[in-house]
Amino acid sequence: MIAAALFTVLLAIPQMDCANYWERAYGRWTPTELAKTERGIRVRLNENSEPRRIADLYFDGSTWRQVIPTDAQAAKERQGARRQAREERCEAIPYHPPDAQTAIALRPHLRVGNTVEEKPTSCDERDGVLWFGLGFYEGEGSDGVGGVARYDPKTKQIEVRRPEWLRDKSVDRIVFDGHDLWLGAWQQYEKDEDLWGLARYDWEREELHPLAGDDAPCGFKVFDLLLENGRLWVATDLALSRLDLSTLTWAHWIPERDGTLRSGSCRPVYERVLRVASELWNCEEVFHSADLVARFAPEVARSAILREPELRSFELRAAGTVAKNAKELQGMLEHVHPAAAKEAMLAFAERKSGDPDWRNFAFSFARRSGEVAPLRYFRGDEEIFRFLISVATAGAHYRTEPAIRMLPWIGGTHSMQPLLSILDAAITNNDKEIATYAIEAIERAAHLRIEADGRTTALAANSDTPEYSDEEVGAFRRHGDIDDLRKIAAQWHRRLAL
Repeated sequence: MIAAALFTVLLAIPQMDCANYWERAYGRWTPTELAKTERGIRVRLNENSEPRRIADLYFDGSTWRQVIPTDAQAAKERQGARRQAREERCEAIPYHPPDAQTAIALRPHLRVGNTVEEKPTSCDERDGVLWFGLGFYEGEGSDGVGGVARYDPKTKQIEVRRPEWLRDKSVDRIVFDGHDLWLGAWQQYEKDEDLWGLARYDWEREELHPLAGDDAPCGFKVFDLLLENGRLWVATDLALSRLDLSTLTWAHWIPERDGTLRSGSCRPVYERVLRVASELWNCEEVFHSADLVARFAPEVARSAILREPELRSFELRAAGTVAKNAKELQGMLEHVHPAAAKEAMLAFAERKSGDPDWRNFAFSFARRSGEVAPLRYFRGDEEIFRFLISVATAGAHYRTEPAIRMLPWIGGTHSMQPLLSILDAAITNNDKEIATYAIEAIERAAHLRIEADGRTTALAANSDTPEYSDEEVGAFRRHGDIDDLRKIAAQWHRRLAL
């Protein structure tokens, strides 16, 4: 009886069509390819649902003309051939990935378990010189270091630049306007991806600027770029945008259901993504939607979040990304369980750890919830340092590990003696897990790794910072037994006694 009643209730709950998410949130058509023609430009649109048609739109400078290819398969094959030709031009560049030492200096986690396999993934020719971006797949033992570069076929010389923001990202599309490189960036993982939109790199000044808000195209993923008569055209997953390079003003066209384009603004497009995600809240596909809108259109996300009486899980990190100050974030999280609020707190800490109200809010949150991660940027704060020691020695592993990991971030070399005490207690209790965490934390605080036999390896000067630790996850994980850890502890006792 009870089971039958429950089944009836479940049937009454509206079923969410997650398979239809893309079309509802992003629109029925997506601009995917741009090309110059004798009369202007051509925009290829691909349909996001059956029957998966294609449409070509031609722009002569004032009006749009739509052409539906009579032979769609042939048109798709021509598109594939053009894509292959572009890839072959990039593959001809005699580029070689950096050696292991150089790669590790740029991305420390490459020290262990990864082969460096980045390669030219997009290139653009100007005055006989090829400008290109690097791309790589991160997963299954493969990784790389992102960057932009120029290749002169006459001299056979390659010059590579690796701005910090780009090192963990791939360049999917690139064009050079004679002064700046415009590039579409993303990250590709084994079962996921992260989208970073459009960025501009000033080659002369060596400055990279990711674009967002009113200074950016509409959309998250850049499918194609085209320079034409002093204008930059950008085809994305949400719209077609055009930047006038002389005035730096944007124009946007939004795909309609019939495969045409209408002039419009970005805000309604981003609002649609958030609205559909809210309607399909239990679909896995929506989980990054709020994060993406927060990244590319923070004011749109902020307005939507402030209207919510209680945030859903997929909105939490976005709240920390867009909150203007700690007081506003506190109001956003008023009805959120502390365990769920952690992501929002971390996102805010990354941006605004210097907010005058943040320290008290974050410390109160940590004492109440036991979640210490939001305290990560309070280096030198003695009260927080003592609190972390108390958590690190409390005995609950799921709380202990984050606190041990953070001690070098807050206390620097001052954390080494408390960490050694934690290590000794763990070895006495045959607790390999805690002993491993403590050794890694001591190493980061000392900028030095010591092996059981006394051999040493210097770590980077910033090894006691969260940024270094985040980038280098697992690079120094110990795999020996408790006897090996006991020998390492003895090495540290001898060293600290000197």
